[in-house]
Amino acid sequence: MQNPFEVFFSIAAQDPGKRGEFDQWVLKTRFWVPAQQISDAVGAVPREIDLTKDTRIRLKAFSQGGQTVVPFFSALARFESWSTPDPQGRFAILDGKTFVSLLPPGAVALLNPGSEDYSKWFTSEELSGLLSLSRGK
Repeated sequence: MQNPFEVFFSIAAQDPGKRGEFDQWVLKTRFWVPAQQISDAVGAVPREIDLTKDTRIRLKAFSQGGQTVVPFFSALARFESWSTPDPQGRFAILDGKTFVSLLPPGAVALLNPGSEDYSKWFTSEELSGLLSLSRGK
Protein backbone atom coordinates (compact mmCIF):
# COMPACT_ATOMS: atom_id res chain seq x y z
CA MET A 1 0.00 0.00 0.00
CA GLN A 2 1.34 3.42 -0.94
CA ASN A 3 1.64 6.29 1.48
CA PRO A 4 1.40 9.92 0.25
CA PHE A 5 5.18 10.20 -0.21
CA GLU A 6 5.25 7.07 -2.36
CA VAL A 7 2.36 8.34 -4.48
CA PHE A 8 4.28 11.54 -5.19
CA PHE A 9 7.50 9.55 -5.69
CA SER A 10 5.75 7.66 -8.53
CA ILE A 11 4.54 10.92 -10.10
CA ALA A 12 7.95 12.63 -9.82
CA ALA A 13 9.71 9.60 -11.31
CA GLN A 14 7.71 10.18 -14.51
CA ASP A 15 8.05 13.98 -14.58
CA PRO A 16 11.55 15.50 -14.14
CA GLY A 17 9.88 18.92 -13.78
CA LYS A 18 8.66 17.80 -10.34
CA ARG A 19 12.22 17.50 -8.93
CA GLY A 20 12.01 20.67 -6.84
CA GLU A 21 8.70 19.62 -5.36
CA PHE A 22 10.07 16.10 -4.78
CA ASP A 23 13.00 17.58 -2.81
CA GLN A 24 10.51 19.42 -0.57
CA TRP A 25 8.63 16.14 -0.01
CA VAL A 26 11.90 14.43 0.97
CA LEU A 27 12.70 17.12 3.54
CA LYS A 28 9.29 17.02 5.25
CA THR A 29 8.54 13.27 5.09
CA ARG A 30 9.22 11.04 8.08
CA PHE A 31 11.48 8.09 7.29
CA TRP A 32 12.45 4.91 9.12
CA VAL A 33 16.22 4.91 9.44
CA PRO A 34 18.31 1.98 10.73
CA ALA A 35 20.12 3.41 13.73
CA GLN A 36 21.80 2.63 16.98
CA GLN A 37 21.43 4.60 20.17
CA ILE A 38 24.66 5.80 21.72
CA SER A 39 24.06 5.52 25.42
CA ASP A 40 25.61 4.47 28.69
CA ALA A 41 22.29 2.94 29.74
CA VAL A 42 22.22 -0.75 30.57
CA GLY A 43 19.22 -2.98 30.07
CA ALA A 44 16.59 -3.65 27.46
CA VAL A 45 16.51 -1.15 24.65
CA PRO A 46 13.24 -0.56 22.75
CA ARG A 47 13.12 -1.21 19.03
CA GLU A 48 12.16 2.40 18.19
CA ILE A 49 14.70 4.90 19.44
CA ASP A 50 13.00 7.70 21.40
CA LEU A 51 14.26 11.00 20.05
CA THR A 52 12.12 13.13 22.37
CA LYS A 53 14.83 12.84 25.01
CA ASP A 54 18.42 14.02 24.74
CA THR A 55 19.39 11.00 22.66
CA ARG A 56 22.45 10.54 20.52
CA ILE A 57 22.19 8.13 17.62
CA ARG A 58 24.47 6.68 14.99
CA LEU A 59 22.97 5.92 11.60
CA LYS A 60 23.63 2.42 10.30
CA ALA A 61 25.51 2.34 7.03
CA PHE A 62 27.27 -0.09 4.77
CA SER A 63 30.12 0.27 2.33
CA GLN A 64 29.67 -0.28 -1.39
CA GLY A 65 32.31 0.52 -3.98
CA GLY A 66 34.31 2.49 -1.42
CA GLN A 67 31.36 4.74 -0.54
CA THR A 68 29.40 4.96 2.68
CA VAL A 69 25.76 4.12 1.93
CA VAL A 70 23.04 5.03 4.43
CA PRO A 71 19.70 3.28 3.85
CA PHE A 72 16.36 4.85 4.75
CA PHE A 73 12.76 3.78 4.25
CA SER A 74 9.45 5.42 3.41
CA ALA A 75 7.39 2.87 5.36
CA LEU A 76 7.88 0.57 8.33
CA ALA A 77 6.89 -2.45 6.20
CA ARG A 78 9.68 -1.61 3.72
CA PHE A 79 12.17 -1.36 6.57
CA GLU A 80 10.98 -4.69 7.97
CA SER A 81 11.26 -6.46 4.62
CA TRP A 82 14.84 -5.27 4.15
CA SER A 83 17.50 -7.73 5.15
CA THR A 84 19.18 -5.81 7.93
CA PRO A 85 22.28 -6.97 9.80
CA ASP A 86 20.65 -5.89 13.07
CA PRO A 87 18.52 -8.77 14.34
CA GLN A 88 16.62 -6.36 16.59
CA GLY A 89 15.72 -4.16 13.61
CA ARG A 90 16.36 -0.94 15.55
CA PHE A 91 15.34 2.30 13.91
CA ALA A 92 14.75 5.99 14.42
CA ILE A 93 11.96 7.90 12.72
CA LEU A 94 13.44 11.09 11.29
CA ASP A 95 12.08 13.76 9.00
CA GLY A 96 14.14 14.18 5.86
CA LYS A 97 15.61 17.48 7.05
CA THR A 98 17.02 15.85 10.18
CA PHE A 99 18.14 12.77 8.26
CA VAL A 100 20.25 14.72 5.74
CA SER A 101 21.77 16.80 8.54
CA LEU A 102 23.04 13.61 10.24
CA LEU A 103 24.69 12.07 7.19
CA PRO A 104 28.47 11.86 7.16
CA PRO A 105 30.18 14.07 4.55
CA GLY A 106 30.48 12.36 1.18
CA ALA A 107 27.93 9.67 2.01
CA VAL A 108 25.27 8.53 -0.39
CA ALA A 109 21.80 7.43 0.67
CA LEU A 110 19.59 4.66 -0.64
CA LEU A 111 15.84 5.02 -0.29
CA ASN A 112 14.01 1.72 0.14
CA PRO A 113 16.78 -0.74 -0.73
CA GLY A 114 15.34 -3.89 -2.24
CA SER A 115 12.16 -2.19 -3.49
CA GLU A 116 11.54 -2.38 -7.22
CA ASP A 117 9.07 0.51 -7.28
CA TYR A 118 10.25 2.98 -4.63
CA SER A 119 14.03 2.74 -4.54
CA LYS A 120 16.28 5.70 -5.33
CA TRP A 121 19.95 6.46 -4.91
CA PHE A 122 20.79 9.93 -3.63
CA THR A 123 24.29 11.06 -4.57
CA SER A 124 26.42 13.07 -2.18
CA GLU A 125 25.78 16.08 -4.43
CA GLU A 126 22.00 15.61 -4.22
CA LEU A 127 22.24 15.26 -0.44
CA SER A 128 24.33 18.44 -0.21
CA GLY A 129 21.63 20.20 -2.24
CA LEU A 130 18.93 18.91 0.10
CA LEU A 131 20.95 20.06 3.10
CA SER A 132 21.34 23.55 1.59
CA LEU A 133 17.62 23.64 0.77
CA SER A 134 16.78 22.61 4.34
CA ARG A 135 18.84 25.53 5.63
CA GLY A 136 17.13 27.96 3.26
CA LYS A 137 20.18 28.53 1.08
